[in-house]
Amino acid sequence: MSGIFGIIRYDGASVDRADLNRIAAPLAKIAPDGTRLWQEGAAGLGQCVMRTEVEDVYDTQPIHDGALTLVSSARIDNREALAAELVIDADTLARTADSALIMA
Repeated sequence: MSGIFGIIRYDGASVDRADLNRIAAPLAKIAPDGTRLWQEGAAGLGQCVMRTEVEDVYDTQPIHDGALTLVSSARIDNREALAAELVIDADTLARTADSALIMA
């Protein structure tokens, strides 16, 4: 499982990327596949990546779609049923990370 972390500044100040990197540093030992960061204004999120599922190779977290931002360490067991509900074909599903399904 990947490590997730974040900072939310309630004083309205911008999150400093250096602060996110300081949080990520001690988690590096559980992140053989790297660390990813997202920040915008008073919020910053990160993921220390450990790929455990085949689809994880397609994962690009944190995911930001303009309105929502997602960082997760999740596994969806009913991928095919969820893909059917979302009208995602089998070829696309094979290249879709669980986090992208959650966002959808």
